[in-house]
Amino acid sequence: IYKSYGKTNIYDYTLYSLLSSPINATCRIGSPNTAFKVLNTCRTPDDVVSHPLFRDDQDKVTREVDNVINQFGKDKKLRKSTYTIGNFFVMIFNSDYRIASRLASSISSSVRTKTIISINETTGGISVRGDLAYWLVQKMNPLGWKMGGHYGFVGGSLEGKTGREFLRDLRSVC
Repeated sequence: IYKSYGKTNIYDYTLYSLLSSPINATCRIGSPNTAFKVLNTCRTPDDVVSHPLFRDDQDKVTREVDNVINQFGKDKKLRKSTYTIGNFFVMIFNSDYRIASRLASSISSSVRTKTIISINETTGGISVRGDLAYWLVQKMNPLGWKMGGHYGFVGGSLEGKTGREFLRDLRSVC
């Protein structure tokens, strides 16, 4: 239950639909073995969604996503740039957490007319969300990029390359 603009609302989610988020959060911060061990101690779905470690890790991931988004904010002296190349909106950032897909999904709800590409130069993760995601795989893999997925949802890896190199190759196919 929560209040927003003076109105009381209720989150209406089935418990099973909430199970992956806590586990994924612990994996995103770099502790998949810990997530597995904790999951093995859980006996009910409620044990998973209410486990203190999982909840703490979910908070860490949420704070990190907010921190990265704020790096693209209003302060022009500190602000990181985003790039619009053809029908693609690209953001390049650095984080120790594997949050490229969270950022791409978050941004895609605000930029509906573009396919979102989120690149984490620290972890090397690439996440693509949008109508042209799989088209991008077909264009970038022949150029040496390692990407895969399906319509609307694609992931990949920099594999030692940089975000700038990705931008260069993206411009060449657009």
